[in-house]
Amino acid sequence: MSTKRAAEEKISFLQKFDPVMGHPAVDPAPFQLPESTPFWKVATYFQMLGISTAYVTRQGILVGQLSKAQFIEYNNSLNRRQELRSATNQENLDSIRKSWVPTVL
Repeated sequence: MSTKRAAEEKISFLQKFDPVMGHPAVDPAPFQLPESTPFWKVATYFQMLGISTAYVTRQGILVGQLSKAQFIEYNNSLNRRQELRSATNQENLDSIRKSWVPTVL
């Protein structure tokens, strides 16, 4: 019974959708990235275009979705790992732990 109701709600949403006015739940211009897009270019897209979500495709087929928050979290984890690898002794490690600041796009 609940699946039937959910299907009816989806249909009613589509019946009320006006392509000229749009709807807040529908992105009028989704941003698509090939999965082979370089890291630096993805960062540039998020910064310069101000997008919050990008859809990842392989040969035109959707394979995933990447949000700006996920990208920032991944970038911070990469920076953190690199800093930890470069720490040569415990003193450097302690100073890194105290001074580390996450990246914000």
